[in-house]
Amino acid sequence: MAAEADWTIRPGEGLGRLEFGMSPAQVDSLSATYGTVTGRGADRVADDMLRETLAMFGDAMSDDEKQAFIAEYADNGPPADSVTETRGDLVLRFEADRLCEIMPAGPRHPLFLDGRDVFALRGLEPLELLERLNGSPGRYRDTEAAFDNLAISVNGFSVSDATTGVLPLDDSDERFHERTATLRQVPHLPEQEMHRYIVHSVRTVTDRPRASNRHPTPITPRPPRPGSCPAAARASWADAADRLTCARCTAPPQPVWVRRTSRPWRRHRKALY
Repeated sequence: MAAEADWTIRPGEGLGRLEFGMSPAQVDSLSATYGTVTGRGADRVADDMLRETLAMFGDAMSDDEKQAFIAEYADNGPPADSVTETRGDLVLRFEADRLCEIMPAGPRHPLFLDGRDVFALRGLEPLELLERLNGSPGRYRDTEAAFDNLAISVNGFSVSDATTGVLPLDDSDERFHERTATLRQVPHLPEQEMHRYIVHSVRTVTDRPRASNRHPTPITPRPPRPGSCPAAARASWADAADRLTCARCTAPPQPVWVRRTSRPWRRHRKALY
């Protein structure tokens, strides 16, 4: 149970004993559980290196395209204080020396959510679980699925496009073997790329019970209209045992049984008299 607790997702808070906002030193104190650092580096490319890299393209990019790329990277690239480190089966990202992202490095270790191992689920089950906990459908793009209310993104569980919708991946696809999840403190909402996602629901079962024709519903009849029964004008009706009883009759009228249909039940009721 302790091992499961150490690898249980707490949406918006962390994973097991890892909590968003921890410093690298605090994370390192948990190395017995999550492993030691095997690599660490800045996420943002230095401006000089970026210009040298673009220069290698030669005439493949015009000067205007290169300047546009540099401007785009300056606005939407990783923050200058963003650092990524790998340790054990995890990839962690820090901003300003505070933990902000947790990503298991592939399905090498169980990853629990709501008591279920996400990596052990097959078909659309992991996406159905995430959608249920998210409270709304996810956003899909290629092999990525994002659930903003949970601040969780998963990759390699499915493939999607606007035509076919969302299809599950399985063991026959190499992308399935590299599936992973990214946990964040806040959802990742890339403004420049939101139009590339499709919103899709994979849930097939609703909480609302389906109508069934196997057990028709009893409908208690209304009193007859004046003139349709000799005693109707003088009849008084009393509710007894959930059925109507005519005070002038020895036997109460029987309930009318009808089937649930999309058409008004009045079209299918039987005459009382």
